[in-house]
Amino acid sequence: MKTLKVALCALVFGLLASGSAGAADKLEIIALPGKTDVAAQDVAPDIMLAVLAVSQMLRGDADLSRGLGKAVLAPDAKVVSYDASPRGGGFRYEGYRLGGVTLNVVEPSRHGEPGRRLTGFLQFVNIDGLRAQTVFMIDYGSSAKGIAVHDLQAMPMTPVDARVVLRALPLKAGQALLEQRPKAVDVWLERTASLAQAMPLPAGDWMLIAISPDRVLPGDRLEIHVGAEAGKTDPKAPAATSFDDAGFAVAAVPWKASGKPAIASVYLHTDLHPKKSDGRRLLGTMPLSGGKKQ
Repeated sequence: MKTLKVALCALVFGLLASGSAGAADKLEIIALPGKTDVAAQDVAPDIMLAVLAVSQMLRGDADLSRGLGKAVLAPDAKVVSYDASPRGGGFRYEGYRLGGVTLNVVEPSRHGEPGRRLTGFLQFVNIDGLRAQTVFMIDYGSSAKGIAVHDLQAMPMTPVDARVVLRALPLKAGQALLEQRPKAVDVWLERTASLAQAMPLPAGDWMLIAISPDRVLPGDRLEIHVGAEAGKTDPKAPAATSFDDAGFAVAAVPWKASGKPAIASVYLHTDLHPKKSDGRRLLGTMPLSGGKKQ
């Protein structure tokens, strides 16, 4: 599948560098092999407006164009967001800037021409390095005045390059942290960093805590498996305490270090997976005591 990626944190990238959707879009679907980076100034104005409209909708802002053009909802508009309701609440990307846009499909609007139907994802980042990625589809008509949105749908998605942070805390400190349960992932990262023991761990009782600095699909969860080999699951391993804060997954499991070589493998476990998969994606491994990092 071809993807287009904007080289600027601003907005979008496009296929057609100038003009609105028109005769060139008679091609059923425009697809390019590999990746193509496009500077914001080379993006078609209607595509810029469309992506800005998606970003504004996710933020709960009724002004879909921020005065940079005209973007309105058509009378028959269908707007669905699995981030938050139109009336507020949910994840609103507060403190996040738009860090990148990728388009997977660019095709003619299904509501007539001129217009386009775009499918892709937006990646938002904040000053602490947290990321929130959203997949979207927007179908709109365009004119010299701007765009009219007919269909706009968006939902969170787990990044393909999802990251994980694994830290070991003294058992009692870890238990106390779980009882307090911070309400934000940045607080989890700060507190675990201040309490974490450097690897390799000496013999003793520990609490292993895995934190995702990337927001994941609702229902996705982290698992921690400890064994002699990296990337191995242990069906007999105790289940981790697993939960999420605003979509950022956290998992914790107590572990006793005996001095023998041990490696922790952290997986992201999703219920949305192919039938031949168990839904686990290995995010990273860490030697806890002895052995070598895999």
